[in-house]
Amino acid sequence: SSQQLSQVKHGLTFFAGVGFCNHCRRSSTSHRMPCLADPLCVPLWALLLVLAPACIQALRAPPPQAGASLLFDGVDDFVVVFPSFRLASNWTVEAWVEPRALLEGDPPQCLLHFSTYSAANLFSLAFDASTWIVRYGDFEFTAPRTAGTSSADGTAVIPLPCVPSPANASKCEAVSPWSFSAFLRPGLQHHVAVSHMIPAGSARAVLTLYIDGGAGGQATFAQPQTFDPALPFLVGACSGLARNGVARQSHFSGQVDEVRHWAALRTAAQIQAAMPYTGPTSSWPAAAGGGSDLEAQYDFDDLPKLEITDVSGNSNHGIRGGGGFPGELPAYQRSVFGQLRLGPRFSELLSEPVGGLVGGDCSSPSCLDLRGLLLSDLNGATYNAFFVKRLPAGPNLTLTRPGSSTPLTVGALVTDARIAVRSLAALDHDYFQLQLCTGNASATPTAARCTGMPVETFSFRVHGNAPPTAGEASSMRLYGDAVFLELSDHLSASGMVEFNVKLDHLTGRQTLLSVSRRDLGKSSWNLDIPVVSLSLLDGAASIAICTSPMAGGEEAFAKEIPELASMEPQHLAISWKYLRAARGRAVYEITVYRNCQRVAALTVEDACVNFGYQDTDLHFPTFGQQYSLGPQGLIAGSFANMHLADIRLWSSPRSASQLCGSLGVLLKGSEPGLQAQYPMGPDDMRRNDKTLANKVKPSAPAVLRCTSVRVMCPEPSQLRGFLLRPSVFALPSEPVLFITSAGDVSRDARTSPPPLEVAAPMFDRDNFEAYSDDMVDDTVSIKVRSLPSASCGTLYLNDVLTSVVVNQSVRASQLPFYFQPNASGVASQAKACATSVAYVAVDSRGVESPFEAEAKIYVKVPGPRVISFEAIEPGLSDAGADAGDIIAVTFDRPTTKRSEWKGLFEVVDGTLGRADLKATWNDNGTVLMLEIVGQVDEYLSMVTSGKCADHDLLPITDSLVCSAAAQRLNLSDTVVKAQTLPDSPEGCYYMDGRMLYLNDDPRSKGKGAETSTPGFPRLPVCRYPALGLYPGSTRLQFLANFSDPLQTAGVDSYPVADLSPPLNGSLMQRHCRNGTIFARGASTCEPCNTGHFMSADGLRCELCPPGTVAPNQEMLSCEACALGKYLPPDSVQRDYCCEAPAGQYVDTMGATSAFDCPVGAVAEAKGSAGCSRCPQGASCEILREPRARSFAVPQAKSFRTVEGKIVECALPQACLGWDMKAMDNACQEGMGGYLCQGCVQGWWRPIDRTSAICERCTSSGPGRFLGVVAGQSLIVWLVAVMSVDAACWGNMHAVFIRLALNYCSSVSMLSRIEKWELERALGPGADTNAVVSYISGMIEGLLRFDGGAAAHLMGLECWLGKDGQWQAMKMSVVMWAVMPVVWPLALVLCTLVMFEVYTWSRRFAWKMRNEPFKVETLKHASSVPEEAFVREPRLLGLIRTRAARCMLGDRWRMVAKDSLPLVVVSQFLLLPTVLRQLAVFVACDRLGGDAPRLFVAPDLHCWTGTHAAWAAAALSAVGVWGVLVPLGVMLYLWRRSALLFNDVKFRSIFGFITDGFEQNYAFWEVVVYGRKLLIISISAWPDLSRPAELALYQVVGVAAMLLHYAFKPFDNRSGELLDRVELYGLCSFLLLVTFMQVVLLANPSSEYDLLPVLMVCGILGMASVIMETHTSVLRFYMSLCLAGFFTILGVMYWVAGGIDNRQRTALMILGFALVLSACYIAWLCVRVIRGCGEAMAEGLTRLRLATDQKFLKAASTDAVQLALHARHMLSESVPYGSLFTKPAMPPKPSQALGAKLQRAVMEAHFETLGAKIWFDTKTRELVLGLHPDNFAGDARITNYMRRKLVASGPFLTDEERRFIAMGFRNALMHLIVDCDTNTVHCALLELLLRSTFVWQRRVEKKNFRSARDGRGIRLHRALRR
Repeated sequence: SSQQLSQVKHGLTFFAGVGFCNHCRRSSTSHRMPCLADPLCVPLWALLLVLAPACIQALRAPPPQAGASLLFDGVDDFVVVFPSFRLASNWTVEAWVEPRALLEGDPPQCLLHFSTYSAANLFSLAFDASTWIVRYGDFEFTAPRTAGTSSADGTAVIPLPCVPSPANASKCEAVSPWSFSAFLRPGLQHHVAVSHMIPAGSARAVLTLYIDGGAGGQATFAQPQTFDPALPFLVGACSGLARNGVARQSHFSGQVDEVRHWAALRTAAQIQAAMPYTGPTSSWPAAAGGGSDLEAQYDFDDLPKLEITDVSGNSNHGIRGGGGFPGELPAYQRSVFGQLRLGPRFSELLSEPVGGLVGGDCSSPSCLDLRGLLLSDLNGATYNAFFVKRLPAGPNLTLTRPGSSTPLTVGALVTDARIAVRSLAALDHDYFQLQLCTGNASATPTAARCTGMPVETFSFRVHGNAPPTAGEASSMRLYGDAVFLELSDHLSASGMVEFNVKLDHLTGRQTLLSVSRRDLGKSSWNLDIPVVSLSLLDGAASIAICTSPMAGGEEAFAKEIPELASMEPQHLAISWKYLRAARGRAVYEITVYRNCQRVAALTVEDACVNFGYQDTDLHFPTFGQQYSLGPQGLIAGSFANMHLADIRLWSSPRSASQLCGSLGVLLKGSEPGLQAQYPMGPDDMRRNDKTLANKVKPSAPAVLRCTSVRVMCPEPSQLRGFLLRPSVFALPSEPVLFITSAGDVSRDARTSPPPLEVAAPMFDRDNFEAYSDDMVDDTVSIKVRSLPSASCGTLYLNDVLTSVVVNQSVRASQLPFYFQPNASGVASQAKACATSVAYVAVDSRGVESPFEAEAKIYVKVPGPRVISFEAIEPGLSDAGADAGDIIAVTFDRPTTKRSEWKGLFEVVDGTLGRADLKATWNDNGTVLMLEIVGQVDEYLSMVTSGKCADHDLLPITDSLVCSAAAQRLNLSDTVVKAQTLPDSPEGCYYMDGRMLYLNDDPRSKGKGAETSTPGFPRLPVCRYPALGLYPGSTRLQFLANFSDPLQTAGVDSYPVADLSPPLNGSLMQRHCRNGTIFARGASTCEPCNTGHFMSADGLRCELCPPGTVAPNQEMLSCEACALGKYLPPDSVQRDYCCEAPAGQYVDTMGATSAFDCPVGAVAEAKGSAGCSRCPQGASCEILREPRARSFAVPQAKSFRTVEGKIVECALPQACLGWDMKAMDNACQEGMGGYLCQGCVQGWWRPIDRTSAICERCTSSGPGRFLGVVAGQSLIVWLVAVMSVDAACWGNMHAVFIRLALNYCSSVSMLSRIEKWELERALGPGADTNAVVSYISGMIEGLLRFDGGAAAHLMGLECWLGKDGQWQAMKMSVVMWAVMPVVWPLALVLCTLVMFEVYTWSRRFAWKMRNEPFKVETLKHASSVPEEAFVREPRLLGLIRTRAARCMLGDRWRMVAKDSLPLVVVSQFLLLPTVLRQLAVFVACDRLGGDAPRLFVAPDLHCWTGTHAAWAAAALSAVGVWGVLVPLGVMLYLWRRSALLFNDVKFRSIFGFITDGFEQNYAFWEVVVYGRKLLIISISAWPDLSRPAELALYQVVGVAAMLLHYAFKPFDNRSGELLDRVELYGLCSFLLLVTFMQVVLLANPSSEYDLLPVLMVCGILGMASVIMETHTSVLRFYMSLCLAGFFTILGVMYWVAGGIDNRQRTALMILGFALVLSACYIAWLCVRVIRGCGEAMAEGLTRLRLATDQKFLKAASTDAVQLALHARHMLSESVPYGSLFTKPAMPPKPSQALGAKLQRAVMEAHFETLGAKIWFDTKTRELVLGLHPDNFAGDARITNYMRRKLVASGPFLTDEERRFIAMGFRNALMHLIVDCDTNTVHCALLELLLRSTFVWQRRVEKKNFRSARDGRGIRLHRALRR
C-alpha cells in the first residue's frame, strides 16, 4: 500500500517489511505479474538485505486471504444496493476495485450509477482505456488516467473541463484542477471514493474523487432536476433506456470489495484511515471516524444465495442481478484485496468425511493452516494457542485437529496452528471464530490467558467432492419461482414414477411431485388437497394421498418420511398398486423408495380417484408445484427449488431390485412397462424450448409451465425460471452422435476427407454448485477407454497430428478430438460405417467418473453433388423473369426427393426474394425444379411489429409504389401523403387504419412500428426483395440437414452439403435450341420427333405437310424423298421415306414406286439409286426372298464378308460356297471365322502353319506337353554330353549336330507350303492329287523339324485352345516368352537334384566300405590342370563326380557350373522355335479386306485392341531373345575367343556353339543365328505372297553363301571338311527354295514354262563335269548324274508334252530337291553317328587304360620319373600307355551284355586312331608318328591330340629322329639278342622309348651349356622361358 511504501522510504520497521513482502506475494499469487516484475517491488528489492528476517518469517507463515469479494463478468452482472440513498444531501461512496484491462476502442465500463425510473442520470462513475468519466445529471467531465502536467510534489495535475448539455449550458461552472497521487491501473487493486457536498443554502453540489486515498480537487455542478422517483443505486452497471424499458448496460468487469455508503461528507484523512479496514467500525482506529454515519457496508464475506448482506446493522441489504439465476449472477470469490484488515479469513474447501489426517501435515484440501497468525515459531520462547469461541452452524460440519477425528467444542483450547474442517457435503457459507492465546515455555496457555486477545473470524465455503461426469449428462434446475414441469401422460392404474432430485434448501413449503384434480372447486372437496403430493414443509418430508371418508368430504392421508429431507442427490421412486375396490373406492398399496431402499409403505383405503379410469378429471403429473384454488381459479404454488433428472413413468410397480438394476442404466425407451421417460439429454439442452423430450413417446414431451398471474414465466432466450445444466447426479449420459462423410461433401476437391470435430464433454459436478455455477474449481481430464474402428477412421488430438491410444489421459487443452474418416473403410456408394469412442472423466484428484461416456460416429458415404444450377426460360426470350420460368438444380445421382425445399439451401450472391416457387422432382430424383408460379418482383406486406428488416422485407421509398401497394393490399387510403418526422416509420406506412404516409426523413431510417403511440398505430408497408439471380456468380449453398436429409436414394449417405456451380443460363434467353421444346415433366429439352417440325413460335411440334417428310429430329422444315427412296401416295407416315427394297432401285426425286434390276445386275442394299454388276465368284440369279438380283451368293473358294464383298479365300479348299439354309458362308469341317481360315473349337493346326487345314484334336493336355519336354530335355542332355566330350577330346560329332540343326531350322520354313498351294500351282491333272500328296508328305516329313524344340508335337493348340485359337495364342505368347528362362533353369534344378541323390548314395557307400572321405573345396576342384580336368570321371558324361566330395554350397556351385552346357544347348535349340512361335503374332494380311487381319486368327484385326498389346509383348520377347541375347553372346565370345582354344574348361561350356570355328570367328554361330532370324522374319512379314517369300529366302541363301566364301570361318580339319559341309547345306537350301519357287510359279499349261529351267540345270551339271580334273573322285560321278538327270527331264518335258507329263516333271524337280536335302541330312547323321561311336570307343579305351595305370605307376616309378623330363614328349599331357597301339582284347571276354557291347565298340575302333607310335603292318615298321610334316594332315590323329601337339612343339628334326630310332633299335636288339627274349612288355618298351628321348635331351643340354656364353644373355633368357 502507499502507507507501507512511505514507511519503507523513511526507514523500514519490522512490520513494514512484513507488509512489503506480503504485497509482493499477493502480486504473484493473484495471477498478476511476478513479484520480481512488479514495478512497486523492483525498486525496493535492494532493501531485502535489511528485511530478510522479516520477509522470511512473513513468507513462511502466510495468513489466510481476507474474506471474499464479488466478481463481475462484464456481460450482464450488476448489484442493486443502497435502498435509502438520497442524492440531495452530503454523502460519500467508496469501494475497493480491481478492473480488468481495457483496450483502446473498448466501450466504457460503469462502476457506480444512480438514476431515475426514466433512466435520467443523477450520478455515475465510469472509465475507459484512457479516461475517467464522471457524470452528474446532464453534465460530464473527463479526467485522463495516465496524462497531465506534473506538480511540484510529483503528483499529476489534470484539468477537468466541464461539458454541459445543450439544454443546461448555463448551469455549468468552472471546474478547478484535480490532483491525485495515483491513477487507476487495470489489473491492480485500487481504492476509489467519491464525496458529494451541498453547501448550505446552495443549489449546487461539489464532487470530489479520491483514488487510493489521494487528495483531490473539487468540481461544482448544478444539482440535477428529477421528475420521477429514483432507482436503487447500482454497482457494476449503468441504467439506460431500451426498447422494452430500462435496461442495464456498460457492465463492469473485475472484482469489487468493501463497498460503503456514508450519509455524511468524509474527509481525505478519514478515507485514508478507513481504507485498509473491514468488519465492524468499533475495531477501526479513531482516525477513521465513527460508525454512526455509516449507512450501509457490504464486505461480501457473508455468502447467501441472492442477497447482499449489509453488515453495518442498518439492514440495507442488496441483491445480485444478472442472467436471471445464480449461475449468471456476480460470483463470490476469494478476495484479492489483501490490504483489508480485521475482516474474516475466507477459504474454499472440499467436502471430506470425518477422519484423521494422515501425518497431520495439513495437506488435505479440507485443512486450514493458521500459522499466519503466529508471531513466532511453535518451538520459540513464545507461542500462540487458539480458544474456540464459535463453531460452524451448518449441519454435518465438524472441526477437528489434524490427525484426529475427535470434534472440537466451544471453549476448547487448541495448541496446534492447523484445524481441519470436516464436511460431508457442499456448503454455501459458514464460519467459526478463534481467540488468540499467548504464553511462554514455562506457562502453558489457558483460557484465562486468552482474555483480551483478538477474535479471528474464519469464513469458508465447502465445495462438493463428488466424482466427475463424462458426457453431456444434464439435469433441470427449478428456482422455485413460479416455474414447474408438467408431464404429458397420465398415471396408469398401477405403476411407478421415479426420478432423481436434489433440493437446494429445506425451508418453506416445496412440492416435489403432485397430481391434482381439474375440478378443485367442488364444494364437497377440500380445496387444498391434491390427489397425490410429495412435499416438504420446513425440512419435514411427507407423502399425501386424498381419501373419501364415509361421513363425506375428503381429507388427506399423509405419512412423514424423514429420510427424504436431505439436500444430497437422491433417487426417489413412488409406486402405487391397485389392490381392490371397497365401497366403490379404490384401495392402493403405496411404496416410497429412496436410493433403491424402501423408506415408506402404506395402504390407502377409499382413495378419491381411480388412476387410469378418471384421467379426464386429473391434471397431468407435475414436478415442482402443487395446484390450489385462488381468486381467479387454479393457481400453482408451493414451488420447489430443486434439481431434477431422468424422470421415468412405469405402467406397473417395480421392486427394489428392479430399481437398483435399472438405476444408472441408459434405457432404450422400448423396455416392457415403460410408459414415459424424460432423460433430459443433450438434445434438450441444445433445443432449450421449454420442453423435455419423451424417449418413449416423442410426440408427448414434458412442458415447462408457470402460474398465469406471474410474469416471470419460462423463457429460454433469457434463461428465466429454470436452467438445463450439467447434471448434479451421478448418471450416465446419452451417447453423443457425430456424423461425417467418408469423402468430400463439396466440390472443393479436398485431397482427404475432412476431419470431424468430436467433442468429449465432461465436467466436475463440484464446479456447478448453487453458489458458484460458473466457477471452475477443478480441472477435469478424460481417459480414453476404446477407440474407433481402424476401418472407419483414426482419432487425433486437437492438433490433428497426434493419434489417440487406449487408456491415454487427455487434458482439456488437448480437446476436442478430431476424427479422420477412412475413405477406404466405407464401401463407396454402399453403406455407412458406424463406430464409437468411449471415455471416462478424471478430476484433478485422479477420481474417475462412475460411468463411461460414448461418442457414436457414423461415417457416411458422400452424398449427392450438385452438377449444375440453371435458369431456364422455356418459351421465347423475354425481358425478365416471369411465371413459368424454371430454376433447375441437377444432382449427380438419384436422391430421396425431399418434399420440402425451403431450408434446403441458401442463396449465395443473390436472392430468391419472396418469389412464389413450386418445387417438383423428376422421376429418379436427380433434378429439383423450382417453377415460378406467381408474381416475382413486387410482393407486398404490411407488418404490425418491428421494422421491415425484422421480417426480411424492404421499406418502400417511392410514392408510386407506395400507392400501388395500398391498392394491392386493399387499404382504405391509397393517396400518399408526404411527411418528414424522425419518430415515424421509414418510408411508406399506414397510420391509424385510415391514412397512408410516405416519410422521407433520413433520421427515421431503420424505424418501424415501435414508433406507434397509444391510439395511433403506425404500420410500415414493405415490399419483398425482388428475385435476384445472377449468371456466373449466384450459387446455392446446400445445408446438411440430418432431421430431414436429402440423401442418395437407397443409400444412408451424408446429406447434400455442396456448393453448387455458378448459375448457368438465363431467365430471359430461350433455354432450348431450335428444333426442340422444353418438356416440363422431364425438365429437359426434347426434340421434335421425326415427321414433325418446330412451329414458328417455338412452343410446339407440328406434323409435316403431305408429300414431305421429316427424317430427323429437330427439323425446322420438311423435305422431299431423296434418290433411292419413295413414299406411296396413300402413306400417312411422315417421318421417313420408304427405301427401295433389295433388287430394286429409284433414280428420281420424289418417286412413288421402285423398279427391278436388269439381268446380270444386283442391288443388295435397300434404297439403291441404281444396280451394280454381279461380282466375280458369285451368282446373283439365285432367288432370295423377296426377289432375285437382291443378293450376290458366293461360289466355292469364295467368301462373302460382313460388308457384302465377295473375296477369294486365302485357303481355297476351306471355302465351300454359301449355305442357303443358314444364310451364311459354308466352310470345310473344322474351319470357321473370316474367310473360313480359323479353327473352330475342338480342331487345331500348328500356330506357325497359318495356311494349314485344321485337324480334329485327338490327344492333348499337360501330359503330352510334359512328355515332349522330357524327351527334348533328354536330347539336350545327350547333345551337351557330346559337346563336352568334343571339347575335351577333339571329336567333331557335336559340330555336325550343330550344322544339321542349323540346316533343319532354315529349311523348316518351307514346310509351311501346304498341299493346296501345290495343287493350285500345278493345276488339274490325272495324277496330280496322288503325286502332290506324296510330295506334301515328303515336305512334312523332311522339313517339319525346325532344328529346335518340337513344338509341333506338344499339342499346345488343342490343350490351350479350349476357349478359342486366340486364347491359345495369348497363352502361347506367355509360355514361349518365358520358355528360354524356365527350361534351362528346370534342367539345372533337375541336375542338382539328381546329383544330390548320387552324392548321398556315394557317401553312403563310402561309409559302408569304411573308405576315407576327404572334403574338397570349390577352389581346389576348380584349380585342377586341364589334363586332369579332361580325365575326370563325370556323372552321365556331364557332371564331375569330384563334386560329391564338396560341401553343399561348393557342390551346388560346381554342379551348376558343369550344367552350363545344358543351358547353352537348350538355348540353341529353343531360340529358333521361340522366334518362330512368336513371329506368328505379327503375321498379318489384308485377306481381301481393307484392314490387316491376323493370319492365324483372321477374325482379329491387327494392331488394334487386344492384338496391339499382345503383339507388343511378342515383339518385345523377340527383341530380347532374337537380338539382345545373341548380340550379348557374340560380344562375350569375341572378347574371350582366346580362352576357347587355350582353356578346355571354358571350351567345355561354349564348345557347342564355338567348336569347329577358327579362333578369329568363334562368334560365327551368332551370324548363323542372324540368318535364321531373317528367315523367320520373312516368314512372318505382313502381306507377303508365297513367291515373294521364297525370293527373299533365295536372297538370304545367296548372301549366306557369299559370306561363307569370303570368310570360311570353320577350321581346316580333314581338309576343310567343315567348310565344305556348311557350303553343301547352303547349296541344298538354295536349291530347295529355288525349285519350290519354280514349281509354284510354273504354268503347267504352257509347253515351254519349265524347259528353260531344266536346260539351265543340265548346262550347270555338264559344266561341273567338265571342270572336274579327277575322274576317280565321287564328286565327278555325282556331277555327271546330275547333268544327265536334268537333260533327260528336259527332253521328256519337250518331247512328251501334255499337262500330265509337265506336272510330273515339275513334281520330279521338287522331289529331286527334297531327296537331295534328305541325303544331306542323312550324311550329316552318319557323320554324327560315326563321331559318337569313336567318342564312345575312345572313352572306353581311356577307362581301360586308367585301370592299368595304377599298376604301371607302381612298377616303373623311377623310370617314369626319369622319362617325364623329356622335352619332346608329351610328358603329363599323354596318359601312360597311350604311345602305343591299344591293348589287345581280354583273352577270356565276359559274356555279360554290357561287356559284349563294350568289346564290340572297341573291336570296331581297334584299327582307328589313338596310338602315337604304331606298327605299320604293310611295311612291317614301327613308325614314330610325330613328324611335323605329316601329323597335322593325318586323319588318324584326333583334334585334341593335334592341338596338344601344336602346343608342345618344337618337334624332332630328321637328325634327332634318326638318333632316337637308332638308339631305340639298339635297345630292342639288346633285349632280343643279349637278353634272349622275344617278348617285350609294353611298360618296358615305353620306358626304353622315353629313356631314349631323355638321353637325347641330355646331349642337347650339354651342347647348349658349351655354346651358351657365345649366344648372349637375351637368347639365354628366351630359351629359359
